[in-house]
Amino acid sequence: MTVHPRGPQGQLPAVWVTESYPPVLRAALTSRSGIPVAARELVIEQLGHRTPGELRERVERRFFARFSHLPSGEITERADEIA
Repeated sequence: MTVHPRGPQGQLPAVWVTESYPPVLRAALTSRSGIPVAARELVIEQLGHRTPGELRERVERRFFARFSHLPSGEITERADEIA
């Protein structure tokens, strides 16, 4: 597995990536129990194949292509799945 340098301000790459989740999704996850363990593990696994910057771009691209049209209530209900 490739070790990536820390993100801005010394953050761990996985944290830096998950902080790029769109605000509506982050708020929904925070109102629940935070980012699901499976989502964190997937981010860490993907860091072996992509840079943190590439993952942040991918998160943004996929969210806006697949989920941004959903009402905020549905995003809240599906937050774990979306993450």
